[in-house]
Amino acid sequence: EIQTSTPNAPNTGLRNLGNTCFMNSVLQALVMGQVFSPQAFLEASRPKRFDAGSQQDCMEYMRFLLSSLHDEERMTFLHCQRPSNVQDNKEQKTLIEKMFRGQMETSITCKTCLNISQNNDVFTDICLAFPPSSSGGISITDLLNRSLAPETLEGDNRYACSICGSLQNAEKTMRIVEEPEYLTLTLMRFSYGRTLGAIRKLFDPVFIPATLLLPVETSSSLGRAVHYIISSVVVHSGATANSGHYYTYAPPGRMNWFEFNDSSVTTTSWDSVSNMSRHSQNATSYVLIYEKLSCEDRGTT
Repeated sequence: EIQTSTPNAPNTGLRNLGNTCFMNSVLQALVMGQVFSPQAFLEASRPKRFDAGSQQDCMEYMRFLLSSLHDEERMTFLHCQRPSNVQDNKEQKTLIEKMFRGQMETSITCKTCLNISQNNDVFTDICLAFPPSSSGGISITDLLNRSLAPETLEGDNRYACSICGSLQNAEKTMRIVEEPEYLTLTLMRFSYGRTLGAIRKLFDPVFIPATLLLPVETSSSLGRAVHYIISSVVVHSGATANSGHYYTYAPPGRMNWFEFNDSSVTTTSWDSVSNMSRHSQNATSYVLIYEKLSCEDRGTT
């Protein structure tokens, strides 16, 4: 249910229907990109595996929502196709593909036979893992660069080489070959702790840049940097993975920043968003959405 805006913010919020902050935070983050209408989101049903009234993971919900919208539109293409335009329908992209889909190329080089195995996968978000020691703080740029850095596969993580027919040491590299219009970055704040035998939350401070350069490489180019600007930040406030609350920070029209917390919409500052750990102990950035900048936009931001 849409809640009318508060007097100090010319925007609307979403009423919490019983632990539905996981949905509200994602809807508010995506609507800031002006891709979807709020009504379209509100008409979308929750996953069947999500029990009503129970806490859920907002990123799991977002992936389900985008996948469902993509599948629904793809089915519409197939139902409406005619024999003369079957190929056109196959090449026609859904709204989700146009806005959120990127493509990643993964290469694994066997260090014994030097055979290279390559695979291309599409993505709608990139997961960023924290290094073993980042309690002092780390930037989104460093986390992104770390996720794309070459990785040595050795020990228990050796590569099953089809040429050698056995496990071998190898090097794994990943590169983005097609960038999305909206880049979604998911911080892997929840991990299994062997000591406690349970999922624990990582509170490592993360510095959020207002603009971001995404390295993109294709076989026909040496590489280029794609410019993005922050569109929204989904926050998890709480001490554990199974409890807490989600809400969203966003600057409608790239103007002033607001906090969209279910039905409450209040003004905030970019400093509160970019340096969240200085202002709150349990509130941490979880999902970040960046919008691709055009050449014209880069000249005005």
